[in-house]
Amino acid sequence: MHFKNSSILHYTAALVVSTPLAFVQAATEHQSSDPMTVTARLWEERPIDIPASVKVISNTQLQPKLTDIDQYISNVRIEQSSVQKRAVIRGSSGYDTGLQDPVAFYVDGVALPLGGNQFPPIFNLQQLEIVKGPQGALYGRNSESGVIKITSLAPTIKPTFSLGVRSGVTDGANGKKAAHIINLRASNTLIEDRVAAAVALQYEDTQGPFLNKADGSESGGSIENWLLKTSVDTFVSPQTKIAFRSHLERQNAGKSRLRFSNGPNATERFVTNNDISGSDKKSSAIHSLTVNHQFDNLSFTSITGLTNYQRQFTTDLDVTTAPSPATNYDLKDKMFSQEFRIESNWEDDFRWLAGVYLYKQDTEVSFSIGGTPMLKRATRITDIDQQGVAGFGQFEYALGENWDVSLATRVEHVKKQGKQSYQALFGQSYAANKNSTKLLPKATLSYHINDDALVYGSIAKGYTPGGFNYASAQNIASFTYDAQTSQNIELGYKASLLSNQLSVGATLFQITTKDKQVVDLMPGFVQSISNAAETKSYGLELDADYRFSGNLSVYAQVGLMKASAEQYTTNVFRNGAFVPRSLSGNDLPLSPRVSYAAGLKYDRGQGVFGDLRVKGSGSYYFDAANTMKQSGYVRVDSQIGYHFSNASISLIGENLFDAKVVSRAVNTRMGAVVEDGAPRYFGVKLAASW
Repeated sequence: MHFKNSSILHYTAALVVSTPLAFVQAATEHQSSDPMTVTARLWEERPIDIPASVKVISNTQLQPKLTDIDQYISNVRIEQSSVQKRAVIRGSSGYDTGLQDPVAFYVDGVALPLGGNQFPPIFNLQQLEIVKGPQGALYGRNSESGVIKITSLAPTIKPTFSLGVRSGVTDGANGKKAAHIINLRASNTLIEDRVAAAVALQYEDTQGPFLNKADGSESGGSIENWLLKTSVDTFVSPQTKIAFRSHLERQNAGKSRLRFSNGPNATERFVTNNDISGSDKKSSAIHSLTVNHQFDNLSFTSITGLTNYQRQFTTDLDVTTAPSPATNYDLKDKMFSQEFRIESNWEDDFRWLAGVYLYKQDTEVSFSIGGTPMLKRATRITDIDQQGVAGFGQFEYALGENWDVSLATRVEHVKKQGKQSYQALFGQSYAANKNSTKLLPKATLSYHINDDALVYGSIAKGYTPGGFNYASAQNIASFTYDAQTSQNIELGYKASLLSNQLSVGATLFQITTKDKQVVDLMPGFVQSISNAAETKSYGLELDADYRFSGNLSVYAQVGLMKASAEQYTTNVFRNGAFVPRSLSGNDLPLSPRVSYAAGLKYDRGQGVFGDLRVKGSGSYYFDAANTMKQSGYVRVDSQIGYHFSNASISLIGENLFDAKVVSRAVNTRMGAVVEDGAPRYFGVKLAASW
């Protein structure tokens, strides 16, 4: 396709975007001049050509923590606590501690049924893609607010070996405690011109910053994690390739991280006071088998996925030394998925793809809670069997020399069967089915100002399926909830300027969510999940990347957002009766009105290198009632080191000024229960490759 040369519209749009960020011209590792392709729309294309808000992060930018993502992208919040791991994109989140979220997580083409909780540490990474806004037309369920997908490093044909060691100390209530990560990777050809394989191993041993006042234990925040990744690429013929990827993870962690921040049981930062130390064990397996075959004018792709996830924890729910039984949780989940799709080449100014997706998932949850005068002991054993089938397609057509129109849609049918055994004073069992069929369209119109500048507009529908209340149901009425749906309108501009030295982007968005899944209180103090809210979020996102030379680059991004409840009424217990309370107008959880980040990097390949990263956020709430607030903060991370020919050494500092950020907060009758976020960290990083 041929594009026109630069125009007045091109320079006008560039001026509008770059002027607000002129004070800090920014750049990342990747610019449009790099030979990089992404698969946000399932076919390969340059980031500059995608009419959507897409961010690509390289393996050189991320440390092994999901929370580092928001250093490079605006309007994204990450909760990585001992309770759950989830992402909130543009103010859209699921209900707290649910089994599904509106952000879809993919590992090597396989959807993770439990979302962020199942997402492995970021290691052995080729690149990470974040796609904002509803992506249901191509990705289906649980992609209502966006998609986060990682691609693992492929095996190399030549023999290679790499070793990395990261060792340092955290600064917490128990003094300075060790934190170590070691990883290694080996890759080589097994059969010449046919088979290449790689094996990567990572081990983490972190003491953590927490101190349990009750027994003096310092292991409440400890993490011991093993991660093994295997990759095998088989080249059957010049037209056919088979890729196998395997991720195996085992983790043992402490689970004494929650504390009261006010009230009679309040303790200082990183100091807990639990009579039950607790433990948290997790095992995960993610396998994918991808077959690609190229015909004359078509390509065929098959992705077979198999996931297995288990988690067992014991914790002190009352967060005090008061005598009470431990809370016990045991989750087992396994899923098989299969996707087939065919894709055309660009021909006669159009291209298309079509596919079929099937999955089967089985989930078992045993949850025991309570045992005090305020909360009687109860055990819930929940079995959920679900299966789904979807057909999807995408068509893009060139309307003349510069205009493109893209239409995509997906029809998805999900069938869920759930049953629960509720054992309290008296035992009872109940069962229900939740079946749904959804049509998820998306339409996009884009204008190519030239080869390296694009303006686009899109409208899309997304949804998160209904499900079952595993944690707090007491009868059939409180056991189920319905699907929530959303509509997203997005306008965007992106360009690569100044001979590809400067990349800029701007996005306007509005999201309206209906039948939002929220936690509600029913008579008898039964906690249910209801579809009781309508929410809206809208905002502006700006980003700029600038490379001064081959050695020095800077980047900056800022997000402005208003995310609030339009209609939201819940029940509260007041003066001996249940009464409705309106939360309309309140901010949505984990939705700051401003977030920003900037960074500076110097690296000439050999010799001295370093980077400085700053991320900040305005204040935001943890709850829909807007009673638990995180104050605005600024966090600074840095690294300085030296590259030798095949090795490097660097000094690392994270959270240099010890910004006090809470990763989780819940309001209770006894006060605010919080989990403190990452402490200050200093360490040394060694890396070598052969």
